[in-house]
Amino acid sequence: MDGESYIKSLACILAEREERSNGINGMLAVLFLVRRRADSWYAGDWIRAITAHNQFSSMVIKGDPETVWYPDSREPNFQKILQYIDGIYDGTTLDNLTNGALYYADLTSPAYNKGGWFDTHIANDPTNHPRTATVGSTTYFK
Repeated sequence: MDGESYIKSLACILAEREERSNGINGMLAVLFLVRRRADSWYAGDWIRAITAHNQFSSMVIKGDPETVWYPDSREPNFQKILQYIDGIYDGTTLDNLTNGALYYADLTSPAYNKGGWFDTHIANDPTNHPRTATVGSTTYFK
């Protein structure tokens, strides 16, 4: 395995951990978001985008139960993610799911922190962070 394959593997694990409840489109949407963050905030560095402080709890927050969950590589949706990752990673697959989002949250989740940082600075600031899409239960913002 080379370094690029390793990065793509981490991204696929992240997609499953974060959005498997929203099916293949949810997982694809989070991969598009990772690409956008890598390009916008980290000079194309996907590892920094995936492991940035407080960004993807399933990858970086100790105690999050998802940090010890790994997908079954035989699972059909994970197989699809593995087929799509090359085009998302290299930018040849266009983002027709999030429309350029940089942020996302399940606003209906009991775990969503109403009045917290995300709610105040992203979800309730449509001028600076308009909603761009909804995929399953997840809302995406610029």
